[in-house]
Amino acid sequence: MIATPVVFSMSMLAISGLLYVSAEQPGGEIEERKPVPKEVKRLATDYADTILEAIQILSKDHIKKVSPAQLTNWAVHALYERSGERVPGDFARRLLALRDPDEEDLRDLLRDARQHLGKRAKLTEYRDMDLSLEGIFEHLEPGTKLRPLGEERMICRLLKSRCGIGVVVEKDEESGLLRVATPIKDSPAYKAGIRAGDVIEQIIGENEDEDGGTPRSVSTKALSLEQANESLCGKPGSQVRLILYRNDPTKRRRVEIVRAPYNREAVFGAHRKSDDTWDFLLDSKNKIVYIRIPGFTNETQREVARTLARLGRHRIKGLILDLRGNPGGLLHATVDCAELFLEKGSFVATIRGRQGKDQRIVTDSAGRFRSTPLVCLIDGGSRSSSETFAACLQDHHRAIMVGERSRGEAEVRRIVNLRHGELPFVVAAFYRPNGKPIGKVVASGKETDDWGVRPDDSYVVKLTSKERKDLAAHLRRLEIIAPNDSFRHASKPAFRDRQLEKALEYLRKQARHDRP
Repeated sequence: MIATPVVFSMSMLAISGLLYVSAEQPGGEIEERKPVPKEVKRLATDYADTILEAIQILSKDHIKKVSPAQLTNWAVHALYERSGERVPGDFARRLLALRDPDEEDLRDLLRDARQHLGKRAKLTEYRDMDLSLEGIFEHLEPGTKLRPLGEERMICRLLKSRCGIGVVVEKDEESGLLRVATPIKDSPAYKAGIRAGDVIEQIIGENEDEDGGTPRSVSTKALSLEQANESLCGKPGSQVRLILYRNDPTKRRRVEIVRAPYNREAVFGAHRKSDDTWDFLLDSKNKIVYIRIPGFTNETQREVARTLARLGRHRIKGLILDLRGNPGGLLHATVDCAELFLEKGSFVATIRGRQGKDQRIVTDSAGRFRSTPLVCLIDGGSRSSSETFAACLQDHHRAIMVGERSRGEAEVRRIVNLRHGELPFVVAAFYRPNGKPIGKVVASGKETDDWGVRPDDSYVVKLTSKERKDLAAHLRRLEIIAPNDSFRHASKPAFRDRQLEKALEYLRKQARHDRP
């Protein structure tokens, strides 16, 4: 700590059992500092301990090498600026004086800085910590923030368990009740005849009341989507009863469903057939196949291979893999899927952290479809391992990239539990076969930098914001399993997929060149 122009005359005055500190300012003015309420002290201590813990972890393990002093500087400035205030001169000088501070120096500075702001509505419920962490990550990796404790475990549980009745639900705007967006193909709900548009009025579970009487019935109007999903999920073999109707609220029916494990569809096609299976043949004349990969799961490689094998390896003249909006998934599933289209020993990616050796990933075997003309559709929603997949195919000249630049988030993240939340942050990054980084975090993130996956020359197809929204709605509509085939033939909003058209244009040219 450095000396300041203020000369303190520390006289402790006992007034009504409380301690006051008076400070003699230059010019002879005396400022009395009010006593700090216990609640504010507690908030400041809690804030300081949590932010200090985050600073210690990030300075040691984050992929970017940043000192504890710099992280503290970012944390305090963000706290004040996002609270609508300037950092007081005293704290600004203390921050500038930080060189090689010890743990107590940092804790004292953080506690004092938070204590000075007192108790404010905008800083309650750990918002003070969020503001500081947002400020830190604005410099490290924008968008990262503290998440509620248990959120990661909850997400992993939902992704892994997939046990329940198998429906995608939403809130009906008119009634406030739960509405089925679509059942999942071959799930218990699908087999029970539930279809898109069904409105669920009540969920009757197996929980009995204290007297051991009637099972508890809950109106879905009172449930959030998260609560509704929790009610529909459960142990295999347990039963749930639904009161629902289709189109006419006066014609309710009761459906009993036994919960069971189910798999989400690993791949989507061009459109659904009358039996709700997918038709993957987009252009029968030129034998062009379309497969949309919503994420890389344990089933992805198997389903892609099974689909292509069923269509006939030698009859397929072109393949479109749609990775738009693909958030990534399991690394091994991504590598397995890339292996279908590459030679044995092909270099897929390098994982590089701040410490330790590079980890090189290569394919173990030769792919069955390594000569099939291939196009990948990408956009700003293509993230993480989907970018690794696309970059690998592009660098090996196995696929043409069509669409818009990917997100730039191919990174390895670590999640640590702090006192009031989970903090995810980057500890390593993926580099493509040509040696360039995929994630923005190891670049400056500027548009001119090399990160992410760019469409090939002449194949950039930028969409307007309206087109992006229309595309997302169009792709969701394709997934819907409706009560009958009339839905598929009903009039739908006109949508022209310009990116898909560009992919077809390329593959049709290739097909013409291959004809004798």
